[in-house]
Amino acid sequence: MIVSDAFPNQKESDRLADLYRTQLLDSPSEPELDALVKLGSRVFNAAYCLISLVDQDRLWFKAKTGLNVCESDRSGSFCTHTIQSSEPYKIQDTLTDPLYKLNPLVTGPLGLRSYLGVPLYCSAGSRIGSFCILDVTPRQWTVSEVQIIEKMGRMAELLLLKSSRSNTPRTIPGTEFNAVWTRVLVNDSVVMDTTLSHFLGFPKETAVVKDWFTRQVFDCDRERVLEERSRASGEPFSYQMGLADGTVLKVCEQVKIAGQGASLHKRGEMQIHIVQRDAPKSSVLIIPDHCEFHICPDYTAKVVGDTHSLTFRLLDFLHPANIASFIKACKAVRDNGGRRSLTLQLKNHGGYFRTYTVQLSWDGGADSSTAGVFLAALTVNLQSQSMDLAAAYNESMSKALCAPGFFCHGATGQIYIAPELRKTIGLLGHAPPLDEVLVALEIFSGRELKAVLSRCLESCSSERLEFKREQFGLTHWYQILLNVDTVLGEKPNLSVFLIDVTEPRAARLDAETNSFTRDLILQNMSDGLLEFDNSNLVVFANSAARKCILGAVSGFVAGISIQTLLPGLTPAALSKALSEMRYQGASESYELYVPTTGKLIKTKFIRGHNASYCVINDVTSQHRNQQQLSFAEQALALSESPVVLLELNAESTDTCSVVYVNDAFGNRFNRGPDSILNADPEWFAVATFGSSGVRKLTQAIMKWQNASVQLQYLDPNGVSRSCVVEVRPSTEVRSSTRHVLLVLREPGAYQ
Repeated sequence: MIVSDAFPNQKESDRLADLYRTQLLDSPSEPELDALVKLGSRVFNAAYCLISLVDQDRLWFKAKTGLNVCESDRSGSFCTHTIQSSEPYKIQDTLTDPLYKLNPLVTGPLGLRSYLGVPLYCSAGSRIGSFCILDVTPRQWTVSEVQIIEKMGRMAELLLLKSSRSNTPRTIPGTEFNAVWTRVLVNDSVVMDTTLSHFLGFPKETAVVKDWFTRQVFDCDRERVLEERSRASGEPFSYQMGLADGTVLKVCEQVKIAGQGASLHKRGEMQIHIVQRDAPKSSVLIIPDHCEFHICPDYTAKVVGDTHSLTFRLLDFLHPANIASFIKACKAVRDNGGRRSLTLQLKNHGGYFRTYTVQLSWDGGADSSTAGVFLAALTVNLQSQSMDLAAAYNESMSKALCAPGFFCHGATGQIYIAPELRKTIGLLGHAPPLDEVLVALEIFSGRELKAVLSRCLESCSSERLEFKREQFGLTHWYQILLNVDTVLGEKPNLSVFLIDVTEPRAARLDAETNSFTRDLILQNMSDGLLEFDNSNLVVFANSAARKCILGAVSGFVAGISIQTLLPGLTPAALSKALSEMRYQGASESYELYVPTTGKLIKTKFIRGHNASYCVINDVTSQHRNQQQLSFAEQALALSESPVVLLELNAESTDTCSVVYVNDAFGNRFNRGPDSILNADPEWFAVATFGSSGVRKLTQAIMKWQNASVQLQYLDPNGVSRSCVVEVRPSTEVRSSTRHVLLVLREPGAYQ
């Protein structure tokens, strides 16, 4: 078992889970990465340059130059040692190194004599591979060459992150929920509220054992979640958890201690988002209800007895929450023999997860020349098909919309139709099929619904269609809302509602009739103003609001929701503001950042006579002046200490520059400010604190909190000295341009 020294609590199984989660293995080549390894080979004048990903039993090359193979055996490889440390791994002459002088890579056709590599990190913090240079002649690696390969390694990390982002979870719009759990400290039971209980398969508020509640968290996140829940500091932390049907939940949680005496308890507040992952490209897997797999040690698999089945990589179709436990079970049966029973979720050809009971064993082969395979017997776990359709319909959006509709259970195809909808569209029959219901709606609305429904099912999204209907000499306006719900069942459930919007539309038209007078008054207001209706759809925005939010007067389209127009306002904050406006007449002021224009604004919601309004104030300049004044006060107070100011871009914290150093810094390091100002911050950090200082400072800055870092530096006489670097963010995280102060103090003077 390989354990990382930088992450002592991380096992090899967790590292592999993080690697598989990036979905970089066996992915197509990337032109940027291919260009980077070619550049590395030319810069170092070396025979080979590789970007390797370290799998369980192999090295897979994401990019390479000089080699004709895509992977090699992990056993005895240089990169296996590279990922065990955060420092560069150097071999000057393999023939004089007792660890490698008999290695086939050295004595074989490749004839490798020297190696220089740096580990590559994924976004989860695990070392998943290396960027390395290999040559056929001995090399004395210099300090400058090590610095160059570290920079190229960081470039490779950024490109790998960009490549893996298309495969990472995506939040499904409109699936944000708030849930709460409580745990009385005198026992081990956890009480889940109704929302969380529904997610985990219970009909109402339920108390469960703490250990069972913890096991719902992904393996790679479980230890950290246990630690955060034990601390109960009230600080938010994020993790992922999986449901029995394969749904992945992204959770942001805060845990606090509440109550006193006998009522003392822990309270966890959760913001839950349903996420989805891209299915493997050009991959179709049809798994029967009962079948057997032959799984090779590299986790490529084939269905036994199916002549049309192709070999596929099993981990691409395995639920992310099961990867670590599956790898652990494989290792156990191969090392100890016997049979293991476990439950796995596999993605089928429709893109949905099905749950299987798997009996896993190892067949080592008839002799030592046979590699051996895992034998996996799969049996599908059939879920109960019975459910209360009327209850499911009532728990959907029918109450919130106050509109008739119908609910279709995806797993069984059963339909519940509200009596009001039957009467409105003239639907006959006790239990008509879905196609018949859609045809009746199409006749009533005159709109094509099947194509729209197919689009919603493919993207797991919602859609509204508006139409008018002439009846008895009167014109009625309706909206059809199609909503796809992926929480319940193996296939998505469908809810469709018919909403009468005649009166809101008439009120909106009346408001537009008087738009000339309103424009004369409201367009000339210095503050921005949004007008929205009861559905929280913005029907009017004056010039100041459009410039502040969109950056231009043009481009505004009536009917967009407030949440879409103000993405910096969280759903919880918006709900609170609307409640305050509804019951108090006006809400408190909420400050938020507008990413499209880079402005900082304050919003306040006010209830009007026939409409509601959102008043917007641009406080960007005021906020900037306060920050500059605060920074000036700090700089004056620290004038005797060496001070450095870094400026970072909010979109990419890897892009920054040194914009200020004081005289005390120049005197300490015998450098004038002009030689450092606007310099590359990486060069500045390496020249001042060495290569280890770059990573320590980067980690402290990325946390965006006041921190102190113990570092070493060389004084003008070449003597190594210790210092404490205080990292002080002087700008709020939501600002477009951020500043951070680095203050150097002697260890004895640090308080």
